[in-house]
Amino acid sequence: RVISNKIDIQEAYNEVLQNRGRILSDKGFPKLSTDDKRERALLRLYAMGRVADINVAERFRKALLSLPDNHGAELVEELNKSGLGHEQAVVLYYMPALFAEILRHTQQASEETQIKALTSLMGFMRRTYIGAKNVLGETNLIIECDVSGAKSKIQALEFPEDLTGLDEYTLPLLGFEDSQS
Repeated sequence: RVISNKIDIQEAYNEVLQNRGRILSDKGFPKLSTDDKRERALLRLYAMGRVADINVAERFRKALLSLPDNHGAELVEELNKSGLGHEQAVVLYYMPALFAEILRHTQQASEETQIKALTSLMGFMRRTYIGAKNVLGETNLIIECDVSGAKSKIQALEFPEDLTGLDEYTLPLLGFEDSQS
């Protein structure tokens, strides 16, 4: 339908997100809308995390809400940028693999520990989105960022009981100051 110009790219992606939401709402999870920025951001996180279980969906929601207000708002804002028009957007390659690794690594942990681990990963996402845009000379509308380096922090023996490794991790090539950490 995009090729035949019946819908644009943004509408097509929103349909993908709505399908993820439908998977969850069919199981009893509240219906989410792509018209609401926070709900759309949650749908993006659910899609990245391949979330199809309402308990896991609720943990993702609680993790997003656990971020400090300004950090949560920044992550929601970044998750709603598409790179269309004149807004800069960052694509985090391997993010689905990091969500899968966190869910695998914390499957025997308490719900509280799982939420803290997801919150830590979402904080890393926020730092990466902001850092990628602050690289000196970066002018591309779509910035591609390989985040697979964070996998070693999730696989560390002390994780998820000690989140310091992931909480303090920034991709080496970003080299930015985050005054709001």
